[in-house]
Amino acid sequence: MVTAELERDFASSGAGAAHDHRFHVELLRIVTAGIEAGEVRSDYPPLFLAQMIGGTYGALVRFWRQDADYDVVGEFDRGARYVAEGIAAR
Repeated sequence: MVTAELERDFASSGAGAAHDHRFHVELLRIVTAGIEAGEVRSDYPPLFLAQMIGGTYGALVRFWRQDADYDVVGEFDRGARYVAEGIAAR
């Protein structure tokens, strides 16, 4: 559902930026909670971390949409582990 909305919004004139903002606001809420719990690193601005998470998600979605044989489960798992390692508190 998220993928379909991303595609629909970005195809619409001007809607992509608004959707992108909403997406990152929600990721920012998760990142902020993680920082407050001491689970997410705080040496980068929270919005930057949220944007990097969103960027990874967007890249994985594009790869999946472009390749019918893409191992979506395996690659999303690997992408999630990569992001988790990158944002983990040190």
